[in-house]
Amino acid sequence: MKTATTTFAVILALALVAAAGVTTNERPLKNVTIPIPSKGDSKEGGETIETALLISSLPFDDTGSTCDNIHNYDEACPYTASLSPDVVYEYVAPYDMYVDIHTCESGYDTKLYVYENAYTPGSPIACNDDNVNCPGEMYRSWIESLSLTMGNTYYIVVDGYGGDCGDYQFHMYELDNEGGPCDVVCPPGAVLEGEPTCYDGYVDTYNAGCNSDPPTFFVLPDATHTVICGESGIYNGLSTRDTDWYEITLPVDREVKLTICAEFPVVFGFIDASLGCPGTGTFDYYDTASVNTKGVLSEYLPAGTWWIFVSTNGWPEGYPCGVQYVLDVDGVHVSPVESASWSMVKALYR
Repeated sequence: MKTATTTFAVILALALVAAAGVTTNERPLKNVTIPIPSKGDSKEGGETIETALLISSLPFDDTGSTCDNIHNYDEACPYTASLSPDVVYEYVAPYDMYVDIHTCESGYDTKLYVYENAYTPGSPIACNDDNVNCPGEMYRSWIESLSLTMGNTYYIVVDGYGGDCGDYQFHMYELDNEGGPCDVVCPPGAVLEGEPTCYDGYVDTYNAGCNSDPPTFFVLPDATHTVICGESGIYNGLSTRDTDWYEITLPVDREVKLTICAEFPVVFGFIDASLGCPGTGTFDYYDTASVNTKGVLSEYLPAGTWWIFVSTNGWPEGYPCGVQYVLDVDGVHVSPVESASWSMVKALYR
């Protein structure tokens, strides 16, 4: 994943990598100036490792409260001496895999750690107290890209800092095989972009976003999961590319995951719509993928309107109008647990 800032910078080359962060449709002539899962069922984790709640399959989401539990475990990551109550989940890996585990939407200052096969105090295989990737909440926990081994049993403890307890949301999911091969096949029930295939002399006013006058966007349906089948490509020689802009509105801060497979080198990402088109020249978050190679981008986005951008990565030869892609947008509408104010108190002691 790449991020782009709002600071202006001058890029002197037209290399593909440099062009990736640009959301314009016209190829620059010389210099480029750019501004730099569903709610759980509330079963709740077990009191101890011996009574841990078994996670039968992934993805897994759950909610609960630790305030009616007792303090059993603690690990330093890096803060010690917590007397917070905790709950425990159990998962047996069916094969070698990578997972993310987080409590970002919880209502108190959480801590997460994982034991492998047995309780090994002082030696968890992973531990996190505060993860800055949780949006707007410094004091939430997220263990990222944790490697699990087939047949091993993992005990995941949801804990707290300094005696804190509260409502939590627990999420555990397998990471996609980003960078693996994929085929562009439009599945039944997918949303069709519906734009005419571009051509030399084509004027793109369909879903060209900030590259058309007036700006035009494809507003996605109000759904937790949407699959879109669309087209892109290069026209007018190598001077113009078809850029597709999709609009989503988030009622609350939320993780949104994009998964894409394209018949062309693709760039895709998120743009904060609150700046409007005059303030938009690059991404807030973006990534790229090669031809017929799975691309995945997952970000926690603040509530509000966001644009999802898809186009060719730069202006490459050999990808004329009509090359296709399938875009999966997941996790747009889920209500979070209300935030607590303990984080403000905790900040005074660090």
